Amino acid sequence: STGFSIDGAAGGTWAANLYTSQFAGTWTVAGTYSALSDTASLTVSAGALHHIVISPDSAAIVSGNPQTYTAQSFDQFNNPIADITGTTGFSIDPAAGGSWLDNVYTSAVAGTWTVTGTYSALSDTASLTVSGGSVHHIVISPDTTNIAAGSLQPYTAQSFDQFNNPIADVTGTTAFSIDVAAGGSWIANVYASEKAGIWTVSGNYGGLIDTASLTVSAGVLHHIVVSPDTNTITAGTTQTYAAEAFDEFNNTLGDVTGSTVFSIDLEAGGLWAANVYTSEKAGAWIVTGSYSGLTDTASLTVSAGPVHHIIISPDGATINAGSSQVYMAQTADQFDNPITDVTDNTTFSIDLAAGGTWTANVYT
Repeated sequence: STGFSIDGAAGGTWAANLYTSQFAGTWTVAGTYSALSDTASLTVSAGALHHIVISPDSAAIVSGNPQTYTAQSFDQFNNPIADITGTTGFSIDPAAGGSWLDNVYTSAVAGTWTVTGTYSALSDTASLTVSGGSVHHIVISPDTTNIAAGSLQPYTAQSFDQFNNPIADVTGTTAFSIDVAAGGSWIANVYASEKAGIWTVSGNYGGLIDTASLTVSAGVLHHIVVSPDTNTITAGTTQTYAAEAFDEFNNTLGDVTGSTVFSIDLEAGGLWAANVYTSEKAGAWIVTGSYSGLTDTASLTVSAGPVHHIIISPDGATINAGSSQVYMAQTADQFDNPITDVTDNTTFSIDLAAGGTWTANVYT
């Protein structure tokens, strides 16, 4: 007929005079009978190992910084048993990287990761959020690409900490450039290409620099060039021509000699064997190359060849008896190209039956 009770903080339950304990501690048990009471002291110690708790349960740090963890064992009623930090194995998601030194984790990769503590086959987890550290380097992209001359190539820039955690898009505040020899132009982060070649693109953000490789190939056919552009040969000799195709920026598209039709002013005479011209008439002539609807010209000066014969003039004349006729003499090559006036060194004569007289090159 006695009523029993215990400190409220002790928890547990009563079945008549039987107390089933819960929370560890030193508690006061009271018995009350007919307005009379008495007390007793009950010390409850932690029970058998039931679970562990690692702490902190949630934390946030900057990449590269350390985070210390502790572990505590508990019974089923959450009564602490012992600090088991030294004998607990700690780990983190593999993707988080970083390293452990006992219970201290040094972070690397940014993200929200799960930390696990394991002790005597029991485990507990905690959440760790790692944010990017201070700016360490930048990366411009694309790292490698190919475009045709005249095309546009946009670039972006991203800042990273020392562990390659992305921090921010810094495209708008990055200065982009390319090898001077590449030509072309920039509008902010967009490059308009010009010269064909393999070029280095650079991005500079606050003194931090990254580079990328850009291969520019020749653009569409724009014009051809015939060569040599100017030359001088002797009548009867040959001149070989070549033709090369280019885009609008003078990037070569290759040799197109075999597909180019060559010609020269009609008055020049001579003949062609594919791209080889055999000259005939002396003079300054225009050579034309035609390829895929495009043309280019070159200048060819043909001079007279060696002396082959002479020509006296006029070739035919009519005069009255007693009158005089003046004659001239000119040397010429095999193609009748005039070389030199040799009148003064030429001996003139006429049929004996014609009579008359000569005074140098004048016949009376």
